[in-house]
Amino acid sequence: MKRRRFLIVTIVGLLAIIWFAAVDWSWFIHQCDDCLYEADVFQVRLLTLPVYERSRPRHSAIELASIDLGIPCEHRGLRSWHKHKWWGLTFCACPCINGITSMMGDDAWYNANVAAKVKALGTRDTGLGSEFRQRVLVDHDWEYWRRFAETLEPN
Repeated sequence: MKRRRFLIVTIVGLLAIIWFAAVDWSWFIHQCDDCLYEADVFQVRLLTLPVYERSRPRHSAIELASIDLGIPCEHRGLRSWHKHKWWGLTFCACPCINGITSMMGDDAWYNANVAAKVKALGTRDTGLGSEFRQRVLVDHDWEYWRRFAETLEPN
């Protein structure tokens, strides 16, 4: 009887250890330093392989403008980091980074009317797309972007 109890407790303990080591819920942050695109990626993983994934992208005005100019960002400056890992879907540890991950401004001003203006500017000035790519996406000339965005504001 004691041997049977010991065996059951040992098996349950081993199964718990395997569960906590093999199954996790992870939250990753993807950030592009070039166009300021960001995404939260949530995964349920088995042995670090995703079995379920959900993504919540946040498209920046810079990214949307580059798309409308016909030169979408290639996200070469994309970096990813692991924000949370819930071991066994139960407790958060290693990593468990709490706090704000982004202080992006509200890009709701970039609507269909603004997109149409950007497309019209790109059609009128065929060199605008390549200049925008170089100045904003490659050189990170945020002053150029600020001036460009100001020209798009309604009068």
